[in-house]
Amino acid sequence: MFQLSAKLEDIGISIDELDLAIRETMRTAVAQVATAAQAEWIRLAQMRLKTSRADYINGLRQAESFKSVIVDGEPVYTITLVGKMPNNYEFGMPCVQAGSVAARCASPRRASATS
Repeated sequence: MFQLSAKLEDIGISIDELDLAIRETMRTAVAQVATAAQAEWIRLAQMRLKTSRADYINGLRQAESFKSVIVDGEPVYTITLVGKMPNNYEFGMPCVQAGSVAARCASPRRASATS
């Protein structure tokens, strides 16, 4: 997790000492980076996935996939892959046996981003 106030404190700047306009600009920039991270995750899924593409992308476009909460006065953004099937695709599904013939299991492709 990236915390803007902690990074500023590392270089000797308190976010409380910054001008209100600068703080708002920084908060807007962080929100834009979070939105861009979600868009990039979707772009990678569109580019790399085939049969699971629609389910996976739907898991990134749910209302609960992108959340913003206030923690210690600062917004915190979370991007979550929602749904059982999208998460099965992300973390790999066990091999499936079709009758007496074992289905071949391909390694799942990974497309992820963190905010």
